Amino acid sequence: MSPPDNSAVAPAPGTLPGLLLVLFCLLCIPWSLYLAHWPRPEPPKPVVATPPPPVVREDIRVVKKRFYGHLLPAIKRQNRETRSERQQLLDSRNQLKLGESLEADLINDISRLAVKYRISKTSPDKVNPELIDALLLRVDEIPPSMALAQSAMESAWGRSRFAKQGNNYFGQWCFSAGCGMVPGRRTPGATHEVARYHSIDDAVGAYLLNINSHPAYEQVRLLRAEQRQQAGTALDSLQLVRGLEKYSAKGLIYIEELQSIIRFNRLQQYDDLPITRAAVDSNTAASVKKKDLPSGQHNGESDPAL
Repeated sequence: MSPPDNSAVAPAPGTLPGLLLVLFCLLCIPWSLYLAHWPRPEPPKPVVATPPPPVVREDIRVVKKRFYGHLLPAIKRQNRETRSERQQLLDSRNQLKLGESLEADLINDISRLAVKYRISKTSPDKVNPELIDALLLRVDEIPPSMALAQSAMESAWGRSRFAKQGNNYFGQWCFSAGCGMVPGRRTPGATHEVARYHSIDDAVGAYLLNINSHPAYEQVRLLRAEQRQQAGTALDSLQLVRGLEKYSAKGLIYIEELQSIIRFNRLQQYDDLPITRAAVDSNTAASVKKKDLPSGQHNGESDPAL
């Protein structure tokens, strides 16, 4: 009897291991085909910088029209309030000249005006024609053309950050922390801020009060008082701006630029009617002092505020 053969024998196709092998091969074929067609990632494309869109400059005529629409009505309103205060002073002075006494409410109003316009802390018993004459030098209008020229210069025709965010069209400062907007180029150690106003009327009112009360602009007030003696003429902004040398560090150049803006844009067309004889203050002339003023001659062929 021969011994059993222990060598390995391949599984017959019909056996279970053979069936599993065939099944495995059948499953691998579709996976191989799938993997062969698997999408391969494309190499990254070089980044091409997209040029910024072209800067579209707004038509300056549109800018100026919008600027006039915002500023001119406010200037007219604030001048109207100042005119009312001035008329009250003129009437009060006439009463005193006639030997009539003033009512208590009127005396208090004049005392408040003296404080507002930085004359003094006047008590009611010191309201007299001299005080009223001193007030009449200050309580007066500013020609719209002068206010428009300065606001155009200081706010770039209303396009500055301070005009848009704080209604500051005249570049006026304040000096308490948080009172306004901190300028980006403020000198290290400086504490001033650019004042913020609730409305354009508030900004124009503050500007008028500044010109009419600050010692730096006394020349403007003296020139205006001289013009008030000439019946039949309007206040001449081209002459009044000669007193604004201290408004800007540019000095005389600032004056010439303002005159150029007034001429180039024909801003005097927005000024009020000529002065009438009734508005001339005969006594104010005696208090006007002659001072040397810059000539400020300029042909005005360009617009420095652009």
